[in-house]
Amino acid sequence: MNMTCLHIRTSIVCLVICYIIPVLASGQSIIQVVTKTIDKDLPCGTYGSLRITGEKSEIEIHGWDKKNMHIKVQLISENKDRKSAEEELEYLHFSLNNEPNLVELSNTFIFPNWHTNIHGNLKTRYEVWVPRQYIISILNKFGFIKLYDLETRTTIDAEYSNISVNNYKGYLSVKSSYSDLKGDNIHSELECNADHADINLLTNGGKYHIEDKYGKINLKANEVFDLVNIRATWTPITIITNGMDRYNFDISNSYSDISLPDHKFDSYIKRFMNHTIFRLKAEKKPEISIVTSYENIDIK
Repeated sequence: MNMTCLHIRTSIVCLVICYIIPVLASGQSIIQVVTKTIDKDLPCGTYGSLRITGEKSEIEIHGWDKKNMHIKVQLISENKDRKSAEEELEYLHFSLNNEPNLVELSNTFIFPNWHTNIHGNLKTRYEVWVPRQYIISILNKFGFIKLYDLETRTTIDAEYSNISVNNYKGYLSVKSSYSDLKGDNIHSELECNADHADINLLTNGGKYHIEDKYGKINLKANEVFDLVNIRATWTPITIITNGMDRYNFDISNSYSDISLPDHKFDSYIKRFMNHTIFRLKAEKKPEISIVTSYENIDIK
């Protein structure tokens, strides 16, 4: 046999063996998942309040037109060893408190005195369907929050827990630490205090009061903003206005610049040594007010 062919075949066999061994080894480390599910229907009126307090929780809330609330909660334990997954699931506890016009859901961790640490992964998954106008309050650490099809008042306090809001009308208060906020098709009065968080909103009008540091802000108007008021630092800002002629502007940026889409507005920009100002106030129009520093502002 030709020695070159023999060498090629030997190389192919070696490559196949090198591929198979890690695959077989990884097969010995399949994650075992143990789940406890709570599934309930609660009668309720059109109006009321839902309060969720979560830790390591994945929270989804859907608005609907029914006069009842559906709650599905999964307590999940993941571990390489099934027995360990089953044992550690006992450390994860869920509570439901149902009072007139108020439903409270929460999860917490309770460990025995001798316990030292968790070797697997514990988390809680909430899926809740509520009447669209239910008032909602959420506190969550380490996970995510998703809202769909609501017309209500919502308060969110999130830490390391990204937030997604879709098809939303109403008041929205967000306190966010290392938790990005993304909104699609929203018409809201938003009050947002963010730290190390990116904010991306596709809006159909509304009022937006935003404070952010060490993040990124992108606002796009499908319809005219009623008001934009931003206070930020070390946070690049992009505002897509859907027509600059529709607004008054009061913008101030320290140690960075302001970009505009049309040179006809250049005469309204004043540049100093470390400071740039853009003010345009004519007839009564919605106002875009921004005070920031160290990162650019881009108005489109």
